[in-house]
Amino acid sequence: MSKRQYKPHASSDRAFSSNVVPSFGSGPKESFTGFGGASSPLSYLAEQPDLSALSDPNIVVVFKNLSKKDSTTKARGLSELGSHLDNSGKDGIVIEDALLDAWTKVYPRTSIDLSRRVRQLSHTTQGRIGALSGKRLARCMPDVVGPWLSGTHDGDKGVTRAATQALSDVFPTPEKRLALYKAYQPLLLEYCRDLVLRETPNTLSDERSTSSEDAAALYSRVVASSVAVVAETVHHLDDSERLKQQDLYEEIMNSDKLWRLSSSKDVQARKSIFSLLNTLLEREPALLTPHLKLICSTVFSKETSRRQPGSSTAYIESLTLLTITFPEIWPDVLDARLDLWDRLCAIAKHGSQSGPPQYWAHLERLIRAIPLHALPRNLQSAYDLLSAIREGINGKDELQTNLDAAWTSYFGISSVIQANLSNEEGKQLVLNDLLPSIRQYVRPSVKSSSWQLPQLKAVHILKKCFENDHVAHVLESEWPIMTEQLLEDVKGSAPEQAKEHESSQTSIQQQANRLFSLQSALSKESPSISLVETFGNCGERGVKEAVTVLISRNGKPYGAAWVVQAILRYADSNFTARKGVQETIEPFLLSEMPHIIMSASQIPLIEILYESCPDDIFSQAWDSAVSAMLQSADDGAQRSAVIALLTASRAHLRRDTILNDTNLQQYMTHQAQLALTETLAVEFSAQAAICRCLSSTSIVAILDFYSLKLNEGSDEKVALERLDFFLDIDESVSRDFLTSDHQSRVLEQLLRLQEVADPDIATRASQLNVKIQGAILKGDRTAISTSSMVEVLHRNLFEVGQDSLAVETLVELASNILEKSAGDPNTLRQLLPELARWDDAVHALSQARLPSSLAISDELAGTLYLLEAGPNSSVSSQTVVYDAEGEGSVMRLLRYTLGLLKRHPRFEDLDADVQVKICRLTTLTLQMVNDKIGLAEANPLCTLSHSEAGQELAELLSEARKTTVSWLQGGSTSLTEEGLSLNPMTRELRQTLLAASSSMGTKAFHEARAYADVTSTVLDINGWSKAAASDLDKSFKSLRQDYRYLQLAAFLVGFHQVLSELPSVIKYANELVAELTGLDAVAKPTIALEKLVMLNIIVKARGEIVEAMAKQRLVFFVKNVTSWLSSKDLSAALRAEIYTTLTSVLQHITDIYGEHWELVLTSIEATWAEDWQRAISQPSSAALPMLYSSLRLVQFFKRNLRSEKSEDNEAMTEAWSGSISKLSSGLVNVLKQCGSQSDDANQPLRTVNDLLARQIGRMPPALVGDLAELYPLLQAKSMAVQQIAFQILHKQIPRMQEQVSFDTALEKSTAQLPEELLSLVLQPPDLDSIIESGFDHEMPAMLLGYLASWLLVFDHFKNASYKVQKDYGTHVKEGDYVDGLLQLMFDFLGHSKGKPVDATNFDPTAYSFDIERDPLKDTQWLMIHLYYLVLLRIPSPAKLWWFNSRTRQLRMTVESWTEKNISPHIISSALANVSEWANSQTPDISEDLVIKTNTRTSEVVVTRLIDDQTLEISVRLPKSFPLGQATVEGINRVAVDQKRWHSWLLNAQGAIVFSDSSIIDGLMSFRRNLAGRLKGQTECAICYSIISQDHQLPTKKCATCANLFHGSCLFRWFKTSNSSSCPLCRTAFNYA
Repeated sequence: MSKRQYKPHASSDRAFSSNVVPSFGSGPKESFTGFGGASSPLSYLAEQPDLSALSDPNIVVVFKNLSKKDSTTKARGLSELGSHLDNSGKDGIVIEDALLDAWTKVYPRTSIDLSRRVRQLSHTTQGRIGALSGKRLARCMPDVVGPWLSGTHDGDKGVTRAATQALSDVFPTPEKRLALYKAYQPLLLEYCRDLVLRETPNTLSDERSTSSEDAAALYSRVVASSVAVVAETVHHLDDSERLKQQDLYEEIMNSDKLWRLSSSKDVQARKSIFSLLNTLLEREPALLTPHLKLICSTVFSKETSRRQPGSSTAYIESLTLLTITFPEIWPDVLDARLDLWDRLCAIAKHGSQSGPPQYWAHLERLIRAIPLHALPRNLQSAYDLLSAIREGINGKDELQTNLDAAWTSYFGISSVIQANLSNEEGKQLVLNDLLPSIRQYVRPSVKSSSWQLPQLKAVHILKKCFENDHVAHVLESEWPIMTEQLLEDVKGSAPEQAKEHESSQTSIQQQANRLFSLQSALSKESPSISLVETFGNCGERGVKEAVTVLISRNGKPYGAAWVVQAILRYADSNFTARKGVQETIEPFLLSEMPHIIMSASQIPLIEILYESCPDDIFSQAWDSAVSAMLQSADDGAQRSAVIALLTASRAHLRRDTILNDTNLQQYMTHQAQLALTETLAVEFSAQAAICRCLSSTSIVAILDFYSLKLNEGSDEKVALERLDFFLDIDESVSRDFLTSDHQSRVLEQLLRLQEVADPDIATRASQLNVKIQGAILKGDRTAISTSSMVEVLHRNLFEVGQDSLAVETLVELASNILEKSAGDPNTLRQLLPELARWDDAVHALSQARLPSSLAISDELAGTLYLLEAGPNSSVSSQTVVYDAEGEGSVMRLLRYTLGLLKRHPRFEDLDADVQVKICRLTTLTLQMVNDKIGLAEANPLCTLSHSEAGQELAELLSEARKTTVSWLQGGSTSLTEEGLSLNPMTRELRQTLLAASSSMGTKAFHEARAYADVTSTVLDINGWSKAAASDLDKSFKSLRQDYRYLQLAAFLVGFHQVLSELPSVIKYANELVAELTGLDAVAKPTIALEKLVMLNIIVKARGEIVEAMAKQRLVFFVKNVTSWLSSKDLSAALRAEIYTTLTSVLQHITDIYGEHWELVLTSIEATWAEDWQRAISQPSSAALPMLYSSLRLVQFFKRNLRSEKSEDNEAMTEAWSGSISKLSSGLVNVLKQCGSQSDDANQPLRTVNDLLARQIGRMPPALVGDLAELYPLLQAKSMAVQQIAFQILHKQIPRMQEQVSFDTALEKSTAQLPEELLSLVLQPPDLDSIIESGFDHEMPAMLLGYLASWLLVFDHFKNASYKVQKDYGTHVKEGDYVDGLLQLMFDFLGHSKGKPVDATNFDPTAYSFDIERDPLKDTQWLMIHLYYLVLLRIPSPAKLWWFNSRTRQLRMTVESWTEKNISPHIISSALANVSEWANSQTPDISEDLVIKTNTRTSEVVVTRLIDDQTLEISVRLPKSFPLGQATVEGINRVAVDQKRWHSWLLNAQGAIVFSDSSIIDGLMSFRRNLAGRLKGQTECAICYSIISQDHQLPTKKCATCANLFHGSCLFRWFKTSNSSSCPLCRTAFNYA
């Protein structure tokens, strides 16, 4: 049958199925020790298991590991065995019997191993084997049950847990585990008996490999666990079962060795024996009866009673149970020679020995259990025992937490002992052993510190004294003495001037509290009436004496006041009724206390006033005391007195009196208000006890004060904190305050504070706002009314100021109100702005004169020139009030309305007239917003106070247009006479706008634009019905007849898509051309301007209308118009419109010859020669539109000349050729002047600059002129101007360097960089200014100019000769320009903060504008590229700056960042330059150097072959090159001595250092040194070589024949020839 057959799982029932219970060890009893018998299975000499039957060789190895002495090996073996068992369980493999037998032999020994890990794994493995072996475990249980159950009592918790878990796995129910003790009782008892009686530390451990300490510890642990098993067995089995093994029990109990464990050094062994003793005393005391003498002799032995650390409580508990069970042991059973009280004293002397407090309770219980006849009958024995107990209490090992229980037991024991003494001895015992503790408590003394009781429980402990019958009698005589001592201290206390004054008064206070608190407690416990009377008399005398001292010394000895307070506080209710007390206290409170209430006795006097003043005189005493406090001239003392009065412990009993005291309430209110600025007042008003004493009137006054302070600005944070604090004092009063007229003011101020920059103030204001609204709405109240909130809204919308609430806050507030009203339309209408006031505000803004430059981009274009100045044309940002965000009232109204209607899209629920008004005002305001985006000076709608303001306006405009479009589309539509499909609101809106644009004022212009915008929008959305063309044509005719140019222009712009469908418009255009052909613009400029404007609007909308006109008409028109251009009297507006018209018309007559071509270009030349800087700076001037129109006209010329048709008109080509030079000069002139004004918030100027830049960019380089004049343009305020100037210079500068190099070499002069350029890099821009400018749209102009100037500096190095490059580098270094660049660069890139920008996404070796769209990343790229150029061209100043960096962090960050991102490129460039230079060198035999570069190792290797020997050096570049210095190393020295060789290497390295890290210079230096050394050298006449074996040249010269020899060769010749003559001429050789 296969071995994988089914086997049943472990079962505890099957384990108990055998009726035969063999003894522990499987077989007959075996001797544990001796050479004749088998050893114990726990012994280190135990028989090893038979492993021959094991089938798995791996398991054999495991068991062999378990027999090793090393614990680590055993643990590894047990882990491997556990893994094997786990795998067997998963695979269903049954454990073989051989493994089970082997484990049974191994387990007992491993279960007691020294290593806790081994023991833990041993028990775990036992559980696994038991679970897998099934019923086969039964035959093995006799061998393992003892160690197994002993493991559950191991001293280590982990081992105990593992053994217990293993037992539960095999025997899962408590019943089955209990049955183990019943089934294996004899085996367990034998196991314990044999361990205790026969085993020793040396039998369990091998002394050769185990220290005596470890052996003793193992023995103690095993014995303790086995004794614990016996205790468990006794505990679990009943009498009938225990009687079956009576002999074994008797044998164990009669063992002297067992009971001597009570004095073992091992705490677990001691605890186990005491546990066994306790169990036997509780369960089977009969087993102990025959052995009492043995037990008592060991338990009460000197060794046992001496020290019991860790087991003292178990020991004393065992003694107690032993005494209770066998009281006859005192002293009948005990050996007569055993001194009972000496042993008891020895036990008590050691105390609990850091044990738990239960020790002392057991000790008292023990004393009480001793029979009376055995207790001491003489005073000395009692003294000895109590002294021993006190010594134990005061011992160093006694825990402070035990003192309560210890002293309680002490007094209990003393009462037991005194019962056995005579009366006199009992009193003497009280005087000597009890009374000192009372004296020490009342008057602590260092000399009697052994009597010190725990302060917190002292009174409770001392009450136990009354268990002693003699205590009351003794106290009757002692208590007056202690009271008199206290009064003597009061009378003789140190004066106020003495140093010890304060300490003496404090001591008296504490002594009085202790004395009279104890008196109060004892009087309740005492059965003696005479003692209580004694207490009363002492208290009365103390009051009289202390009051006398207090009055006589003006309240300065405040200890006396505390004595009175303590007596009155702790006295019973009858005490104050004593006549003597009344006669003392009442006059004192009424007459004397007001005079000394401000003295040092103030606090106790107030306590006396509250506690002891009779009701009939309290009001009078109170008024006197308060009056005295408030009349004090010292503010600090006054405040302290009131604090003491209101915070007294009994002040709450007189709260009504405090609330009704007007003077006191006024004082507290004033102090609460002072808390805004005074720290001491804050401390006063912040105390909860004081706040509870404020009346409702005072609270309202304080709240009103702080609500007003919220708007003052300076103390907002403090005011918020104080308001929040005082609102919590009385909820009902606060709610009444907030629901009154103060509501809107408080809420508005809190909303404002939520918007401040300080996050603490904003957060606190928000929290307080929520808290207030919750308080107002609590219960059934709905006090937050809509009217009050509408008041807040309208005030903040129309009365704008720096403290106005943010629009978002107003929208949120209105939204909340609307949500609570469930979207009620009436509520929505209330929350919307007052439309009449909004209209007035828009009307006021629309009166401002519009800048003429808006004509460049505005839809109505040149109609701006025709407007009449309004009465309020001077409206500017100086006359408009803005909020903290820089927004005026109109802007806030727009954002509020859009925000509210976006949150609650209920526009269609509003009345029709309201819809029209809102849509009209919104559209008009959006037109102004559009103007503001294009030109900051267009209107005072808001201030563009930060870099993101323009972007925010653009986003607002986009979102608002979506909203207005939804309004125009909403509802049902119908077709109008004009062919538009409109809803009623849009129909009414267009009529209103058209009617309002009848005049020629700026307001009418805004209305006309709005009309055009609305019309164009609905036309785009809904389309146009062509069938209505005739009706629309009639509408145009009607408008034309009225000569209302704005209405006419608005119509043309609004219907621009369908103008070609209207005959009247075509006719009108032809008439305009005809009228202008016969008009003299010089004589009638206004008429000419009006007609040109209208013509340009039509042409811009539908250019095909002009194209359809007769060419001859256009020719005559052009000739007449160009004739006007020669006049100098034409206005800029008229010229602008003429150029615009010509741009559209000339393209249709390009084949017509005539002088008009030359006239146009001549006019443009004259226009561009003007002073543009002054003209552009005037917003009302039309100079900018004129310049724009002229540029567009020139653009037309260029485009037409590039076309194939340009050859058809020689007149135009000739005119252009004749004007090109002047036009180019004029363009450059305009460029220079346009760059002086910023176009950041000026879209018209930016448009002109961009067009100007494109025109100049296409100019031939030769026409640019002097480049020096373009350098200042790099600092222009326009990015377009900066870039075009840079592009021109960037192209031209490298082209000029070849000529500069030639001229410098020819003239032998020094090349220098242009001073105009260097002046631009002299001072870097401020980093804060750069960051403030922002990178939202483009790089800040100041930064772009600075960095572009540096690019141009490095452009000079391109194409320049080596000498010129050196000259440029020297020029830069002399000016100290680089430091500023690098500091700005690394501050901006984050190196200064230790967080540099990631440069892996940028190419440091190249840069180009307009590639990177993100301005910030573009700036980072440019700076990285410039840093690369600095290190490439002029690394020396960069290295110097880096070396002198202000912080070590910056230096390390720059170095690591450079090493990673820049140095690889610099190294590659340097090696490439070396290779290029080496390849360009002319071959020279005397200088035949071989130069090789290695990019992988970043080094240059130079070799030279000399006489079959190779001279070799290398130049190594560090990873951080050029910040790190290149090093020159000699690899193989030839033809030179070591000193000279080292000098050459140093010279080469120095040349690299001092030539801006030029490796080529270093190589040239080395080459010159080598060439000079080898020049003219001949071969040695002996070896016929130039280089000797020691790498030297021939240096020894014969004076006769003049031949040279190597020194080494000559020496060898002398030695071999035995002669000192020359080898050639044989003359004597002077070797020296």
